Amino acid sequence: FLSDELKNKNCNPITGAIGLGLFFIHQNNTQHFESHLKEILQLLIEKSCVDEANQWIYWYSDFEREGQRLIELGGTHGMIGKIDFLLHLFEKNIAKDVTADLIRKSLGYISSFKEVKEGNYFPFDASRFGNEKNVNLAYGDIGIGHIFYRAGKVFNDQEYIYEGLEIISNAAKFRDHQEIQIKDANLLYGSAGLMSIFSKYNALHSSDELKEAYKHWKQTTLTFKRYENEWAGFDAYFNKFDIHTQASLTDGIIGIGIALMNEKCAKSDYHYLSHININ
Repeated sequence: FLSDELKNKNCNPITGAIGLGLFFIHQNNTQHFESHLKEILQLLIEKSCVDEANQWIYWYSDFEREGQRLIELGGTHGMIGKIDFLLHLFEKNIAKDVTADLIRKSLGYISSFKEVKEGNYFPFDASRFGNEKNVNLAYGDIGIGHIFYRAGKVFNDQEYIYEGLEIISNAAKFRDHQEIQIKDANLLYGSAGLMSIFSKYNALHSSDELKEAYKHWKQTTLTFKRYENEWAGFDAYFNKFDIHTQASLTDGIIGIGIALMNEKCAKSDYHYLSHININ
């Protein structure tokens, strides 16, 4: 599988070479897969683009949208998924100088699109200006804020940590009382994911904004339990007729249940978020 994805130059963090690379990284004997991880890194280097104005680094997404490949800033298919993989390589002491340079230059590229105003700070992709409307764990400012915070922890860089917290604290102001964007309780696109991420950050850096966001999205998640069905009263909005979707970790009741049970624990453990690249 990896040889095929490398041949096809597919760096997708979910379905491509990086997705498999993350599997290697989470094994106990990562050193056994180091040569494969370096192959993936080399492909990332080959596919990187340079912003001539300031030498920042960026990548086009390997995921086509309406026949186009975009420079997705906050999507798990795009920039943050690639940066997350590079952070894992750095933590595993694999080509640390190279990975650190790529991480800092790509974070610089994302940061150059930040526009502080009401709503999200970043566009969905680098060719579209204006606020990104999606607010969930798959797309938007939350993923961008988290990757800055994670880079700050890995590099022991307080500026990155502050930047990440500021972006996430702003995202904590989001509400969707009309259910225009948050249409169900699922972990990846829905309210349980928002409950989890704001709970996680409130546990790390308690604030009124984060606490209120966590409480709001917890109540919203419970409110979505409104159906008479075999899925514990919840119903997936996307692909609802697929039994695997309804039961899944990312889109269904397994993820919702784990998130709600975690909030009942005396000491919460957010490790389940690592399955959607929130480490």
